[in-house]
Amino acid sequence: MYCCRWWQIMHTHPFLPTIERDGDAAAAAQRRVEHITAAELPPASLLSRAARRGRRAVSHWLWRRRLGALGPKSYIDWPAYVVGGRSIAVGVQVSVWHHARLEAFNAQPGVIRISIGDLTSIQPYAHIGAAESVRIGRGVSIASSAYISDHDHDWCDPGEPAVLNERLRTAAVEIGDFVWLGERAIVLKGVTIGAYSVIGAGSVVTRDVPPYTLAVGAPARVIRCYDHERRLWTPVTQ
Repeated sequence: MYCCRWWQIMHTHPFLPTIERDGDAAAAAQRRVEHITAAELPPASLLSRAARRGRRAVSHWLWRRRLGALGPKSYIDWPAYVVGGRSIAVGVQVSVWHHARLEAFNAQPGVIRISIGDLTSIQPYAHIGAAESVRIGRGVSIASSAYISDHDHDWCDPGEPAVLNERLRTAAVEIGDFVWLGERAIVLKGVTIGAYSVIGAGSVVTRDVPPYTLAVGAPARVIRCYDHERRLWTPVTQ
């Protein structure tokens, strides 16, 4: 039944190329596909647009009840994993994509442990955890699977391993305005990243990064800085 339905769609859908039985069918289909432009594709219906806006409005209302603050035109896609919402503040026009993980431990009303600035974008599977303070500036781009944390477990005593104790070691994290964290980048406790800096994909940031610099590696080190006069990213001499 499904095969018959697929064959019917292939022969009747107005936006799919028909299959030629004679000659070079693959080449003919390719030529037809090349003639299909974005202008020929059907626009989203008013009903679907209204439904999308309605879902966003309901989601925004629900998240506002859970979070310490949620600015206008901000959204958190479902599903999302949020712990300690009362201690999480989200600014204006912030986009948090699906499967993001935001954790504010020891949440208390009026105590903000995770602060996300206006216009920031957090991509899928990003993880932000705060036991003390994580401050993210305006217009920050956080790529997929990035990890930001202001704490780790107390592992110093082998006789009392981390899995058996509940002690955390914390130090505040601050990420400046318009920073870009590449995919799977890791920012550890006590780090400050200056404004307009770029952290390469897969890098592990263990110490401060100055503004207007590019840092890569594990541990991350600065390899370029921005020359405002020449308007170029220039290599850093070690």
